[in-house]
Amino acid sequence: MNYSSTYEIGNVVGSIIIAIAATNIALVLFFRLQSKWDDAFWKRAGCALLLAGAVSGMHWTAATGTSYTLIPESENSASGKWTVIVVAVIVSSFYPSDSRV
Repeated sequence: MNYSSTYEIGNVVGSIIIAIAATNIALVLFFRLQSKWDDAFWKRAGCALLLAGAVSGMHWTAATGTSYTLIPESENSASGKWTVIVVAVIVSSFYPSDSRV
């Protein structure tokens, strides 16, 4: 509620293409060659790394095309005050009230 985001369509489309292509490649490699990989853990790990790299690449591509703009708070807004109060209560709950530690 304190910012607006805008997305570049090229990055979103690129992210979708990366996700679909890399997922299909990794899954096809895994399931087509699974019967030949009885004791080849490194090959399975390679497919997992390909898929993990694709997920990272997809998110990075989308994130580089995203811009955030802060929405200025009005003078009557109490959201900043409530944030400070909530954080103070959470932090103080981690410290014991007894000082004989």
